[in-house]
Amino acid sequence: MVSNISDIPTILVIAGIVFIFLAIAGRITGKVETSIPPDKQKVLGIIGAVLLVLGLTASTGIFIPPDNRSNSSNSTPTATPITTPIAIATVTPIATATSPLNITITSPKEGEIVPVSTLISGTFSGKIPEGQYMWVVINPQKAIGKWWPQGGRITPLNGQWDVQAVMGVDQDKGTKFKVMVILVNETDDQHYFEYLAKGEKDGSYPAIPLPAIVNTINSISVIRE
Repeated sequence: MVSNISDIPTILVIAGIVFIFLAIAGRITGKVETSIPPDKQKVLGIIGAVLLVLGLTASTGIFIPPDNRSNSSNSTPTATPITTPIAIATVTPIATATSPLNITITSPKEGEIVPVSTLISGTFSGKIPEGQYMWVVINPQKAIGKWWPQGGRITPLNGQWDVQAVMGVDQDKGTKFKVMVILVNETDDQHYFEYLAKGEKDGSYPAIPLPAIVNTINSISVIRE
C-alpha cells in the first residue's frame, strides 16, 4: 500500500529496474529456478523501460496526481478586467483681446463758446485700469497751474459719460478754459471727494494743483460767454 503519493515515482523507478533486470538476466534463481522465454524478455524490457521513464519523469515534478489532474483540466480561467483609460479634456481659456481705453469729449466742441454752467459729455470704450478713477478738471488759462475738479467722480454708462461743470465766475467772461479728462489714483480720488464736500459746505472752491501722478486722457479748450 502506498502511504504517500510522493512514493509513486520511486516505486515506478524500482519496478522499471526490476523488469529491465529480468529482461536481461532471462531467469529467476532461488529455491525454484525459473527461465523466461526470449519473447517475454523483450516485453519485460519494454515494460521496465516505460516504468523507469515514468518514474524518472514523475520525480522531476512533471507528474500530476490524478486528483489534481481533474481539477486542473476543469478549472475555468479567470478573466482579467481590461481597464480603458479615460481621456480627460483640458480646457484652455481663450484669450480675448482687450480694447484700449478711449475717452473722448464730444460736447462742447473745441473752441466753442459756453455758458457758466456747462454739461461736459462724451463717449467711452475699453476699461479703466484697476485703482484708477475718472474726473474732469478745468483751468482758466490766465491762472497757470490752478485747477478745479468738477461735479464728482465719473462712472461711464453704456459707452457714455457726462458731468456738470461751472466755468468760473462772472468776471471770467471771455476767458479761455481748458477742459481735461484725467485718471487719478485712490488717494487723489478721495482728496477730490473731500474738496467738493468741503466746498459745498463752505461755499468756497479754491484752486488746487493737479495731482503729482495723473493720467491725462483727453482735453479741449472752450471760451466762456
